[in-house]
Amino acid sequence: MLDRNTPYMPDMGPEDYAPPEWRLVQPTSQAHTQHDIPLGRYYCDQTGEAAELLDVAILKVQRNRTYWVGGDLNFPACSSDDRVMPRPGGMYPGPCVGCEANGNGCNPGYNLLCVRLDQQGQPEPSEMFLLRVNGTSVFPFRKLWSRIHLNHQDQPWSIMVTLTSKMMTNEKGTYWVMQPDIAQEFTVSADLTLLRALADGIAGPLEEARPATETVMPQHQQALALRAAKPQPSPTSSATGERVQSAPAQAPELSAPPIRPITLQEAQEVVALADRQGVPPELVTHFLHDTFGKERLMQLHIGEMTMLTRWLEQEFGEVQREVGLDAQPIDNLPF
Repeated sequence: MLDRNTPYMPDMGPEDYAPPEWRLVQPTSQAHTQHDIPLGRYYCDQTGEAAELLDVAILKVQRNRTYWVGGDLNFPACSSDDRVMPRPGGMYPGPCVGCEANGNGCNPGYNLLCVRLDQQGQPEPSEMFLLRVNGTSVFPFRKLWSRIHLNHQDQPWSIMVTLTSKMMTNEKGTYWVMQPDIAQEFTVSADLTLLRALADGIAGPLEEARPATETVMPQHQQALALRAAKPQPSPTSSATGERVQSAPAQAPELSAPPIRPITLQEAQEVVALADRQGVPPELVTHFLHDTFGKERLMQLHIGEMTMLTRWLEQEFGEVQREVGLDAQPIDNLPF
C-alpha cells in the first residue's frame, strides 16, 4: 500500500490519484482514426500503449450509465458514475431514474478499477487503471459477475481475468466486444494479501463518495441461499513457473429455484415492466440470449424470469408511465 506518512505528499492515498484509462479501440475511436491503433486492441491514451490482451485483477466494480450521441465513442453526451445522478455538464440534469434518456440511448454499464499482472500472475501496483464497460460489452461481464458471485463470494480480486476482444457485425456495421475470461484462480503463492490491500484501499473511498440515495444492489435471486465456500487454490509448476488451469472451486450449496415454465400472464407483466421503463425490446432480447441462451421470453422458467425482472428493476429503475397488461398482444410478445 502507499505510504501515507511521506513528508513530500502527506496523507495522500489511492483516492487522490486518477488512474490511467484503457479503452477498447472501435472504428470511430480517435485511437484508430488519428493514431492508427488496430481495431479490437486495448489502448491507453495517457501512456500510448496498445495491447491485444490484458491480464488483470479487478479490484472494484462500480455501476454507471452512459449516453452517446451519434458515432462519437470518445466523449459521451451524458454519463453517471452511480446511476443516480449524472456528471455535471452533461446533456441532462438528472436524476437518472426519471430521465427521458433512461433506456432510450442511455444504458447501464460499469466502471472497473483494475491492476495489471505480470507474467507470473503477480500484481503491479504502479499499473492500476480504469476500464469503462458499456454497450454490448456489458453482457459478457454480467456472466463474469455471476461466476464471481457464486464461486468467489463477490471478491473479484481473488481471480485473474484475461481481457480479449471479439469482432461482431450487425445492421449498423462492425464493432468489437470486450471478452473477459477467468484465466485461473490464483495459487497460494500469488500475493493475494497485496491484491486485497489494493482493493480495500479503493473500496473505502469510493463507498464513502457514493451518494446516500443509491440503493444497495440486492441478491439477484432470493431463491439462491449461498453459504460461504472457500475457493480451492490451483497448483503451479515450480520448475517452469507456468500458470496451470485450476480445478473449479467447490460449489456452494444452493437451494434450487423453481423450474416451472412461466405463464403468458407472467410474460406480459415482464413486457409491461420493460415498457414502463422504456427499455428497447432488442436490449432485452440480447439479455435473454447472452444470459440464458434463450431466444424468446416464453422459453424462460420462473427462476430465470425472476432474474430478468430484477435486472430490469435494478438497471433501469421505474419510469412513471402507465401501461396496461393488455397493451401487448398475447401472441406477439416483443422478445
